[in-house]
Amino acid sequence: MSLFNFQGKAEIKHFNARKEGPDEDKTLALDLKLTAKTGSAALVFFDEQLESFLYLPGTGAVRNQMMEPLKYKHEVQDCELVIAGCRFHGVRVSKFQIEPLDGNQLWLTWQCSFQPMKDECATLAELLQEEVDVYVAAQPDLFGAEESAPSVTFTTALTEGGGQDDPLFDEACKSVMQSGRASISSVQRQLRIGYNRAARLIEGMEQVGIVSPMQSNGSREVLTTR
Repeated sequence: MSLFNFQGKAEIKHFNARKEGPDEDKTLALDLKLTAKTGSAALVFFDEQLESFLYLPGTGAVRNQMMEPLKYKHEVQDCELVIAGCRFHGVRVSKFQIEPLDGNQLWLTWQCSFQPMKDECATLAELLQEEVDVYVAAQPDLFGAEESAPSVTFTTALTEGGGQDDPLFDEACKSVMQSGRASISSVQRQLRIGYNRAARLIEGMEQVGIVSPMQSNGSREVLTTR
């Protein structure tokens, strides 16, 4: 099976904190349900024939309208997850769902299960129903068992215009270029705006080449100071 790799914006749809392990040594665990819009090319992760089954060739229109999301039992162990500035290892990714959309797009939903610290759990709880920057990727087997497996990358489908249409876009760009920091939290503090709006502004800066795409460590680089 192909390696799973997602990078982009995703919404935290569901948050479930629980205890796992033997009674005498239970540890805090967290299940996060995430959803994001992405392109249909990544459907090869589930089935090589799935894209041609769901979409009309040449038009990108949905061929088969689903009454319910398609559900897949794929499970990916030992992933790395970077979300809201927190990094986790040994993450299990499972419970995939797909809802096809016209234009060769789809809604992808999945669950990340991992062990957070208490303060990290509180941080993520505050972002429920919010869009956040997410990087999650399967780690290849160091002993070579999956070394030759191809990596299928899911990326967020960009919306037309994005944060460039925001009246604060120029001010946000100036702030980022002067400070050299391309984080959503820094834009929030500088402009006194909400998380979603700051995230759209950062995304707009990426589209015009002011900041880099999100890197594997969850950070972005400021590419210009003009």
